[in-house]
Amino acid sequence: MKLLLPSAIIAVAFLAFGSSGFANKGDAGVVKERTQMMKSMAQAMRRIAPMAKGERAIDGGTLRSSAIVIANQGGELVRLFPKGSGGA
Repeated sequence: MKLLLPSAIIAVAFLAFGSSGFANKGDAGVVKERTQMMKSMAQAMRRIAPMAKGERAIDGGTLRSSAIVIANQGGELVRLFPKGSGGA
């Protein structure tokens, strides 16, 4: 259980930041929507990362709101990678 949160942080950070080098400023449609979702999840991860690392006291409200963003966006993000796109 102790490794679950740091592992989740790494996975989301990879999704959010690992693909940012490939993002195009003129993205449109599904690509733009995926990029916005990943940025939203990255912001949520930045809010909870210090709590996961023990650098800041756990704030239940921040943790809950960030977890909701990550869960909702992550679940929805899968839909934006059509079959055969290599993402799902």
